[in-house]
Amino acid sequence: MRKIRVLIANRPRLMRELVVATISDQPDIEIVGVLEDQASILGMVEQSFPAVLIIALDRTEDRPTYAHAAGSLSAPPHTYLGGGA
Repeated sequence: MRKIRVLIANRPRLMRELVVATISDQPDIEIVGVLEDQASILGMVEQSFPAVLIIALDRTEDRPTYAHAAGSLSAPPHTYLGGGA
């Protein structure tokens, strides 16, 4: 079975831990990285080739510029943005 490669980039520690705990035991999911620093997202995407990127930051206005840079990737992952108050 081919696993779905997931990169988690969540600024709030609790949110990051919750996402990891929720999906890590799924047999068809492989977590390829867990990031706190949004500046590392694009580099990690280029390095790990995830199929899915989950992003949640403290504040909505802090969403990374990743979405703008993703156009330069040959195979950008499906991206789910969540965020703060």
